[in-house]
Amino acid sequence: MQYCRIHALTIIITCLILSACAGKKIVNTEMIQQHSVLEANNSQLPPEQAIQAAETKYAEAIKAELAIYAPLHLYQAQESLTQAHDSLLTSPKDTKGTALVAAIAAQNFIDDGYTNKKTVQENLTEVLTHNAQLLSLEAPTRLPADYKKINSQLLDLIKLIEKGLIADAIRGQASLLTEMSMLEIKTLKHTHLSEAENLLKKATENNGDKYAQLSFKKAIKLLQEANTFITKNYRDRKGVKKIGADALWAAKHAYFVTLESKRIMQLEPNESEQYILSLIAHQNRISQIASTNDLSPQELSSANTKLLTMVSDLKAQLKSSQLELKNTLTTNTDPVLNTGITPDDDEVVVVRTFPLISKEDEEAFFSDEQTVVEGPSLQADELSFDDIEQMTDD
Repeated sequence: MQYCRIHALTIIITCLILSACAGKKIVNTEMIQQHSVLEANNSQLPPEQAIQAAETKYAEAIKAELAIYAPLHLYQAQESLTQAHDSLLTSPKDTKGTALVAAIAAQNFIDDGYTNKKTVQENLTEVLTHNAQLLSLEAPTRLPADYKKINSQLLDLIKLIEKGLIADAIRGQASLLTEMSMLEIKTLKHTHLSEAENLLKKATENNGDKYAQLSFKKAIKLLQEANTFITKNYRDRKGVKKIGADALWAAKHAYFVTLESKRIMQLEPNESEQYILSLIAHQNRISQIASTNDLSPQELSSANTKLLTMVSDLKAQLKSSQLELKNTLTTNTDPVLNTGITPDDDEVVVVRTFPLISKEDEEAFFSDEQTVVEGPSLQADELSFDDIEQMTDD
């Protein structure tokens, strides 16, 4: 009997080992499987319950990111679960057979996966930290193909650790860090320069080098400087953001100058007049807001100068009024009693305060004789209601 049991366990172990793909075995695959067989032999759990427990653990392992930190462990756990389900269907009455052993093995692979996660975090700190930088820059969504390549290389290092080749994984960090830095630079350029590049591409399609020579040339130069700056100073996030904004501003300027210049150059004589009249009308609308009057007929450049003067004067007047109001409020404000500002209807203003009375004075003031309220009495010079009524009748 004992021989038959040992023989059966040997067959189960052999089946489990053969079911594991050679390229996806971890360093202790066989040990986990052998331990699972012994554990199943001593277990009182039915296969169905063991499978359910394994599936619960598997779901928790996904949330714990074992698909990243222990992908081979998770793969073997999934394979064991599949084998457990298949065996249960084939031999539902075999309570100590392959179904129970495979379900327990799945749980053990997951448990060992958590151990592998700690090993990965301890030995691949640099690449994991750099990967976090890429995630914060949204590299997976901005440059999905490039990030997929990086992530694949990272998983390869993790799989080396799962196979027990920790030293090889550590040595493999250097080349991956270089690739990650290049992707970080590329992601930053995509984030901060792609819009400027697209605008300059549109400007080129509209002959920006012909219709906006100075603006177009300046924008191209600034974009090149921004590319160089990001390559050399990609960790200077504030500097990257600023130069990206400058490049975008110049690109927008070049693009819109190109469009307007091209439009003017292609206008017919009657269209030119209408274009100028529309500009004059726009200037007069601004003048109406600033001074309630239209501008007198003049050159467009002179009109623009006049509008700038109006705006500057209004700004100076506003600043002067604000300063005057501030000084007025400061002068009329008393830190103890604010009498310079009319209080709201529901605001209580203290006009006068009286000195505090002592406890003895308070007791004397509210003595028994004074606090007893008697019936109303009339003084010699007071008249009752009846007296007043009698006088009226007389």
